[in-house]
Amino acid sequence: MTNIETHLVYVVAGTRGDKTQYWAAAVARRRAAQEVRNVLGPEWKTTVLDWRLPPERIAKLNLTRNSVRMIGFAEAIR
Repeated sequence: MTNIETHLVYVVAGTRGDKTQYWAAAVARRRAAQEVRNVLGPEWKTTVLDWRLPPERIAKLNLTRNSVRMIGFAEAIR
C-alpha cells in the first residue's frame, strides 16, 4: 500500500437520475471526474466536490495513486 497525501485525494459525486454515489479519486484534480465516469459509465454525470476526507478515512480506503474507490451513496429526497 502506498500512503496517499490527503491533498491528493478528491471527492467526486456521480449522479444518474435520483441516485448519487460519492467516490474518492487519488488522481490529478483535472482527471478526477473523468476517472470516476470511466468506472460508472457515460450515462453518469460526475462533479469534483470541494469536500475533503480526513486522513483516517483515506487510510481505510487503501487508495493507491491513480485509483478510485466508492465511499458512499445517497438517494434524492422527494
